[in-house]
Amino acid sequence: TALTALGTYEFKPTDEFLNHVKSTVCDEDAWTQPMCENIIFLLAGYGTDQMNK
Repeated sequence: TALTALGTYEFKPTDEFLNHVKSTVCDEDAWTQPMCENIIFLLAGYGTDQMNK
């Protein structure tokens, strides 16, 4: 079910769900890619040396 995929009552969602989101939202050709990049910067910190150029 959808709740199982989200990992109900767990700290981290299942790897299957995260992989689906990553491949859909964070793909280089996706229109949502800049938003994904900003979320990663908020969580991990900003480092220009770590960015793809």
